[in-house]
Amino acid sequence: MKKTFIPVAIVASIVASSAVAEMVEVPISAVTPNYSSMETRVPVQSCNKQLVPVNNNGSRIPFRNNGVAQLPELSVGNLLGGAVGGLLGNQFGGGKGKMAMTGAGAVVGWALGGNINKTPNRYQQHRYQQQTVCTTSYRIEHKQFISSYTVHYDFNGVRYRTRTIIPPRSNTLKLMINTSHTVQK
Repeated sequence: MKKTFIPVAIVASIVASSAVAEMVEVPISAVTPNYSSMETRVPVQSCNKQLVPVNNNGSRIPFRNNGVAQLPELSVGNLLGGAVGGLLGNQFGGGKGKMAMTGAGAVVGWALGGNINKTPNRYQQHRYQQQTVCTTSYRIEHKQFISSYTVHYDFNGVRYRTRTIIPPRSNTLKLMINTSHTVQK
């Protein structure tokens, strides 16, 4: 007998305190759009004619200026020139002067040795040709759009507001009101 009493008591309490949903239509007093903004980068390409260095075969020589000082290229000529210059400089001077002459000879040898293979060659010289050079920059556009609507309405003498994604289609708003009924024992 106790086993059947517990489920009956649970069902009776659920039914006694259940909520009833009621649909009510209330007038809308105001609708206000809510704006958001968006930033868009729009590419803008500008082209103009410029003189650019080209090889004899017409291929463009790449321009390497990234804002950083370019270090001299390391070549076998630099290394050999520095070694030979250091040995020759070591033959002169005495004491601390010998060390200074060795260093100076290495620096001069480095510089001269790097120029060994850079003798002008008429086939490797470049010339300038007028070509169209295009660059791309970006224009920032700010756009505003309606992201939602704030809907103001009155219900039972109290002013409320809610937010909707789409604007109301009429001048009334449908509300679902939950009312609860309790049974007194």
